[in-house]
Amino acid sequence: MNINKNSIYIMSPESLKKHLLAYAKIDLIMSPTPDDFGLRVYHYDKSWVPNGDFLTINDSGGDHYYLLFSPSGCIIKGFDHECEMSPYNFDEEEPLPDFIANHNFYEGAPSELQELLDDPALEKDIATFCVWQSTESTDWSFTPLQIPDDWSDGIETFLSYTSNLAQYKKWFEEDYYEADLDMDTLQKIFDGEPITETIIQSLNPEVDAKIVLKELEENF
Repeated sequence: MNINKNSIYIMSPESLKKHLLAYAKIDLIMSPTPDDFGLRVYHYDKSWVPNGDFLTINDSGGDHYYLLFSPSGCIIKGFDHECEMSPYNFDEEEPLPDFIANHNFYEGAPSELQELLDDPALEKDIATFCVWQSTESTDWSFTPLQIPDDWSDGIETFLSYTSNLAQYKKWFEEDYYEADLDMDTLQKIFDGEPITETIIQSLNPEVDAKIVLKELEENF
């Protein structure tokens, strides 16, 4: 599964931001301490992009997805270290194919969106796919690439991390945390309702709700 046929399945920037903001808040509630930071898959930084938003998905196992939202639009850079597009899957015995080595993932992207990835911390040169959507468009764009149809570039994994709330709950409970999360409480967070100490305690009764609430207010 790769971007050539699957960019149409990416949510709109507005929907992506809504989903991932909710998941980042839930992650913080479930793993609130600095020592727990690496356990969180979803992160939000409200100050990284001027007048915009920066959301990341990071499995702490080598895969990452950076989503940068600005008044000009949204750009997503993905890296899946196990997919066929990853340069780390090649060596002297099996050299990196030219179509990967010579590919510019950002060709055609508006300069104002490309510039959002210029910070060295975002490792612009490490990517297996990139898509963008300007504010004037309703479609995702990407640099055309002659990739074999059966090769993966990480888009499938990315889409699994941006699933609907019910699928997210199932993944969270069965594959990530051993926790039973109340759907009504998750829905309140997803709908953008103010998070209260009661909501925090409903999800994670073992934490100090006052401290977590302060963390949420400072980070979001």
